[in-house]
Amino acid sequence: MNFAANYIVSYLIEIIKIILICRGIIGLELNLKFHAFLIAALFVIIIIIYNKEYQDYMPFIYGNMAAVTVALFCKGKNKWLYGILVYVFVSLSDMVIVSYIFYFGLSNAQELRRNYWMNIGVNSISIIFILAAITTKQILFRDFSKRFEYVKRKYIAMFITAGFIVALYFTPVINYNFSEETNSILSLFLCMGAILFIIIFLSFVNYNFKSELYRRKVNQQEKFIKAQRRYNDLSLKNQDKRRRFLHDIMFHMKSMYALFHNKKYEDLNEYFSGIIQRYDNTMLSHDAGNYIISAIIQDCVNRYPETEFTVSGLLPEKLNINDIDICTIFSNLLENAFYAADNSQKRKYVKIDLKVKNSFLYAVIENSYNPSLTDGSGLGSINVQECVLKNLGKIKYSRDNERFTVEVILPNAIK
Repeated sequence: MNFAANYIVSYLIEIIKIILICRGIIGLELNLKFHAFLIAALFVIIIIIYNKEYQDYMPFIYGNMAAVTVALFCKGKNKWLYGILVYVFVSLSDMVIVSYIFYFGLSNAQELRRNYWMNIGVNSISIIFILAAITTKQILFRDFSKRFEYVKRKYIAMFITAGFIVALYFTPVINYNFSEETNSILSLFLCMGAILFIIIFLSFVNYNFKSELYRRKVNQQEKFIKAQRRYNDLSLKNQDKRRRFLHDIMFHMKSMYALFHNKKYEDLNEYFSGIIQRYDNTMLSHDAGNYIISAIIQDCVNRYPETEFTVSGLLPEKLNINDIDICTIFSNLLENAFYAADNSQKRKYVKIDLKVKNSFLYAVIENSYNPSLTDGSGLGSINVQECVLKNLGKIKYSRDNERFTVEVILPNAIK
């Protein structure tokens, strides 16, 4: 029973370490449901029953059980793969600590196998380093967890495989006693290899995120160019309509004068209303003043015809902000607003209020949305945040029942 108690404690320690990394560094949310606790209890029973029969394999068994348990306790994209990957990282970290203990002669493999409580103590050391890593991440790299969302499954699987291979090289050093000199050399090289492996993975996560961010920006610019082309085509058509309308304006004025002179006021009113309607048809239906924002609006309106849209306020044609930044901010916000409104179960609407005060630009975008639907990838929001901060502005998100609102303030936006 003493063996079983040690293995159960080790199993719980592994769960704590894996949960700390999954929640604190990767950013997976906890989902503490009854069935997860039931599975954990089942694993404890398995350890109690089979700890003697499979004593040599028990660390590997309860480690994998811990990975499965944490995956059940968490929710999020690729939680199963990340559970296994974190288990690999935890195993490598524990092996690095054990190797250093061997290197400095504090203990040896036989002593660790005999003294299970010492083994538990050694396995618990990595919790200190994990907490230090989480604290560093919260202080210096607060948004780093977002980067894990965009790593593809095949790359996670590749690093899991590589991690297991690195762990296989560690196993002889941990489980067998070589000469002191051989142990020291192997421990040093394997520690360097394991640390390098973890650094390579984190660097890859960061590089992959930046590549995805760049790809999204390029796609956003391509979409804007297409939207601007459609907007320009529509503007040219409206200019042609306006030119033809102005060509006939003198004849219309003579006709209205004749109706007025003959006191046919009802016919005059009807004629005048028709003239106004024809003139309105020569104008763009949703003009925000600035051609970039107008192009984005027109493109969204055309792609979401069932969504009611209103715009109030008028901006200068040219703003004192980089065109790419304007496109990034408003294309992402309006695209998200129209998409959310289109999935709303009730009234589908988007409205944007544009105001100019001194040199400040104020924009408020309000839309309906379906609270039951989860948010999107978040890369668009990161791009928007980056552009707003770059221009010394502020952005605020708020939601109320089935209404979502974004407020943007950009100083020095007006020349």
